[in-house]
Amino acid sequence: MTRPAKSFSMDGGSSIAPTALGSLFRPTTSTSFRQKSEIAFARLHLDSKSQMASESSALLPDHPSPTTTGSRFVQSSFITPSFLWKAGAISMAVGMIAGAFGSHGLRSRMASEQLESWKIASNYSIFNGLALLVISSHPRFSRHVYAGPAILFGSIVFSASIMALVLNRERFRFLGPITPVGGTLMISGYIALAL
Repeated sequence: MTRPAKSFSMDGGSSIAPTALGSLFRPTTSTSFRQKSEIAFARLHLDSKSQMASESSALLPDHPSPTTTGSRFVQSSFITPSFLWKAGAISMAVGMIAGAFGSHGLRSRMASEQLESWKIASNYSIFNGLALLVISSHPRFSRHVYAGPAILFGSIVFSASIMALVLNRERFRFLGPITPVGGTLMISGYIALAL
């Protein structure tokens, strides 16, 4: 025969069975408290992320966004900083090769005036290539919608037309009026950087 659980009195009055006493001190899980805790933690996490984002944006230089429509600083799918960097490097290499060719290969075949024109064309190719390398590394002007392309294509037209005229003036006579167009493009590209 099973003996009934003994009861004991806390203050000499009513008695409480051990099983009932255990249920009083057993930790209970409140679903509403748990949900409130998770919501509070999520809000705290979002607040901390937004604060970090605002602090990081405050450290960035104050300049127009490159994706702003109608701005001079628009991200192009073709003229990118990487493209300007490669174009500048190639322009410098071409200018150096042309300068070496003029000094060693054309000295005995050309007049001094022609060699001087060839030297000007090769020097402009080098200088504009160096300028494109600098522009492509700038956080704002590397995405200028006009400056980089104007300097690049102006340099190509200017230097290439002079070299063609030096090599065969009669055949490429039509390029004579195009040379100033290339120079104008280069100048306008540098002016655009100052505006």
